[in-house]
Amino acid sequence: MNMTAAARAGASDPFASFDLDTLVAGAARLRPDRLALADGAGARLTYAELDQRATTLAAQLVELGLVQGELLLISASARAAPIVALIAAARAGLDVALAPPGLDGAGLAAFAMETGAVAAAGEASYGGLSPLDALFLAAASAPRVRLVCGFGDGAGDGAVALDWNNPEARPLPVRRRAARDCQIVTPGAAGVLRHGQQALVAAALELLSRARVGMNDPVLSTLAPASHAALAAGPFAALLAGCALHMHGPFSAREFLATLDASAPVHLVAPRALADALARGGQSEKAFASLMLTGNGS
Repeated sequence: MNMTAAARAGASDPFASFDLDTLVAGAARLRPDRLALADGAGARLTYAELDQRATTLAAQLVELGLVQGELLLISASARAAPIVALIAAARAGLDVALAPPGLDGAGLAAFAMETGAVAAAGEASYGGLSPLDALFLAAASAPRVRLVCGFGDGAGDGAVALDWNNPEARPLPVRRRAARDCQIVTPGAAGVLRHGQQALVAAALELLSRARVGMNDPVLSTLAPASHAALAAGPFAALLAGCALHMHGPFSAREFLATLDASAPVHLVAPRALADALARGGQSEKAFASLMLTGNGS
């Protein structure tokens, strides 16, 4: 029996069947009660809960009128909500643009116009920042943006509340576009960077091998998931390994050290400067199963 060209291409790509959708759904079947995602704001989701929350939020995105192939811009703080929203958007057949939370209204407007975003979502407050206010400013200058959303109860006047932590079970939206075809876009020095999910899976697998990440030691990420490195070393690596992902932001030294004490050893994803500061402060290497460092905080 002859294979089609598409089938041959899929057979030659060992990562063709892996994407956020299949990773989360598979983990929910295999280890439903294990901790999957936590953050410094108190969120704690098992794999089964993460799977359900993503499906319920995907249904809400569809109900809001977002169409498969359109792009949702997320102000991606280092918390649980953007991770759930990213998975939900892929399940709804949407592309996603991830912006660092410190990007101002002008920067977000330029990013929205360059990516073709039709909707934007973020938190009302994040440390001393107001990502949702910046998104409203961006929407005023980006004519294609027709919808601004806030995560949870913190949505301000005029913003639709995205109930990312809603425990109500909802059916998965009908999707004709494969989740693996949903692109993830991040800012780059010379324009936007477009990441296929299979490329992120491949990068995460390489990191898992080099750092020897397994199911038992959690990944602790201080990076907003708005770059290739932060995505591969954070959510993609944790999902592939089947371990817990702790998002830590905005950065607080006291809370960070408390998280280390409670979770050590952890696989730390952080800017190199933070690891250097911890070393100068006498932080024991025993707290870290591995260090996955970037050159800066992006």
